[in-house]
Amino acid sequence: MILGFLQQIHSRVRKSIRWVVYGLAMPLGITALPSFAKNGPPNIVLIYIDNVGYGDIGCYGNPVIRTPRMDSLAREGIRCTDFYIVTSSCTPSRGALLTGRYPLRNGLTHQLSRDENWAGIGLPHTEKILPEFLKSAGYATGCFGKWNIGFASGSRPTDRGFDEFLGSRSGNIDYYTHVYNGQEDLYRGTEAIDIEGYSTDLFAEAACEFIRRNREKPFFAYVPFNAAHVPNPKNKAPGEPTVWQAPAEFFELYGYEPDSTDPDEGYHAVMSALDGGIGSIVKQIDDLGLRENTLLILASDNGGSTREDLILETASNAPFRGGRTETYEGGVRTACIIRWPNRFEAGKVCREPIANIDLFSLIL
Repeated sequence: MILGFLQQIHSRVRKSIRWVVYGLAMPLGITALPSFAKNGPPNIVLIYIDNVGYGDIGCYGNPVIRTPRMDSLAREGIRCTDFYIVTSSCTPSRGALLTGRYPLRNGLTHQLSRDENWAGIGLPHTEKILPEFLKSAGYATGCFGKWNIGFASGSRPTDRGFDEFLGSRSGNIDYYTHVYNGQEDLYRGTEAIDIEGYSTDLFAEAACEFIRRNREKPFFAYVPFNAAHVPNPKNKAPGEPTVWQAPAEFFELYGYEPDSTDPDEGYHAVMSALDGGIGSIVKQIDDLGLRENTLLILASDNGGSTREDLILETASNAPFRGGRTETYEGGVRTACIIRWPNRFEAGKVCREPIANIDLFSLIL
């Protein structure tokens, strides 16, 4: 009896979700609900970038930072001008994205501390998140990047619907050493690992490898890059400078010295390195012939870091006021690009308000 009652509720929820999707689809230019009979269920790639401001990307008006891959995605898909995050800091933003629920409803309302990131429950276990739904529908599921919503037993990515995980428990790791507040913080599944490499490249390469292995079946790749989060002084040894980090080629792209400590130059390099990582994932999808049937969503978790009293916080939320952790427009209005060639007309601009919690319904 209880099982039958739950099945009835699930059926009603699914019908409601389809109508939510229809309401969201209209401003995106879709005139009919999706039918997957021809190509099967779509692959889903959800890229969540970290503290990237509204004005940090070329297609959103930045005249200096070079982001050709993200700009190309905007030309091939839909660029959303009024995309909102329901909270302006990393942890609750991720909880809202993965549950489709406001923080006050899902129970994850604050930024996790170091100890909470490492061993806390974080998002309550009563909350069901995107990969759990998709895994039950036959999807392969992988998470590659910044988790940041709790890493106690039962809270880890592989406890919550992901088949595999490569990334950090917390968020603000060193880009090369992967240290967070004095402790190495890079994991495969539930085991700590020690591998070399620039974090953006490691996460992008892991996502590409996952896509290659699962190209014959529907897959969900969640890629929450830690870039372009401002560097954390606590990740450094005493006396070691805190600077933006990126491979030399991305400094040289602008004519900068590879060892530049200038905050603006470093941020430009980090952003272009991030763009390169995103581009490698897009190229992998396209090279495998998966382009038409892959829903790709790119969004920032909140506004960029722009505090004038902190020299490294050089992001741009132009033309808006404020930034990360603030409730001004610059803190909660971010970039979002959606590409799905099978369904969405290329080159469109959506000016209707959309929130990160709406992506849950769009995906399901």
